[in-house]
Amino acid sequence: MSPRREHRLVFLLNVAQRRLQRWVASQNERNGAMPAQSGLLFILGKQDGVLMGEAGSALDLGPPGISGLVDRMSAAGLIERRADPDDGRA
Repeated sequence: MSPRREHRLVFLLNVAQRRLQRWVASQNERNGAMPAQSGLLFILGKQDGVLMGEAGSALDLGPPGISGLVDRMSAAGLIERRADPDDGRA
């Protein structure tokens, strides 16, 4: 593939990503879940009880981001926050 065609492919992938993000955000009105919330629910659906750090890594969120997301979703009754029994502080 020529460099010019590679640049075009990257451009088209970026356009597709932005359009997909806009579409997912527009679905919020229908299903009530934001994209990050949907991502966390998907992760929890695959592995219940996942650690916050693991979920944050999967969603590309740092500790403050995943903590805030979990707090908001807990307050909305979408998920339940539990202490890790292996933590030693619990």
